[in-house]
Amino acid sequence: MTPQEALPQVHDTAPAPTARSSERYAKERKGSRNFGEGAILIGLLIVFGRLLALGLIGPRVPIRGRPDDTLYDWISDGLLLACLWTWAYGAIRPRRWARPLAIIGASICLILGSLMTLAVCFSSPTTPPMGWDISLGMTALMALFWIVIPAWFIWFFTRPAVREMLECYDPVRRWTDSCPIPVLGAAIVLAILAALDLYAFPPKPSAASVAEFAAIAFQLGVCIAALVFAWFLFRLRRVGWWGTLGLILLLGYSSSGVFRWTMPAIAICYLLFIRRFFLRRNALVL
Repeated sequence: MTPQEALPQVHDTAPAPTARSSERYAKERKGSRNFGEGAILIGLLIVFGRLLALGLIGPRVPIRGRPDDTLYDWISDGLLLACLWTWAYGAIRPRRWARPLAIIGASICLILGSLMTLAVCFSSPTTPPMGWDISLGMTALMALFWIVIPAWFIWFFTRPAVREMLECYDPVRRWTDSCPIPVLGAAIVLAILAALDLYAFPPKPSAASVAEFAAIAFQLGVCIAALVFAWFLFRLRRVGWWGTLGLILLLGYSSSGVFRWTMPAIAICYLLFIRRFFLRRNALVL
């Protein structure tokens, strides 16, 4: 059995949902619509914060850093809004690809939020500079947006009834159906990390030294390799799994500090978890 045969088969065409099915999944569709409207609201808050920082609304907030930081911030915010509102469209319509993307995005936020909340709790001084009330309030607010809400997303979109509702209203096979959600999440995270690394790529070397050019070439090679391995992961090719493992070991060995072994260990454990999807027959075929 090939990896594609192990996935649920979806026909390209199917009859439109009937009135009976619409009544059956009314609660799930309403919940999906509410999540999509919440994503639109979050996007509007991001736009409001950016306009407030630029002084277009209220007093101008001084921005320190490079002169082109404002342009980079606009580009990053624009990409975030495009992804957020595209997903909101899929949740409101609804579209079947909204479910796996919601589970993946919420899982990423939940993991990062848990790590940040634990770091804030265990690294705070005996007496916080802003006082215990403000410090606890900020920690609770962080836990709400980074732990509670993502966990709510995961709980809702992992329900079987929500999956059946999306398949009923969107019976056409989508690109997310060709890859299991755990592997799709690994491919998306790897591609995002590579894109962020390219985003921070130095446009001009400050000196024409051999060591600096070698470092730039190494960084560029790692980014390109990560994008290629992310595609192979999405295609369920074993070379993507082994290539990703090699990148994790290479970057973990070359890094320093607390993240030298912590993050690679977490990534390797996750790779071992999804390894079963690459052990089937024909997984080596490129």
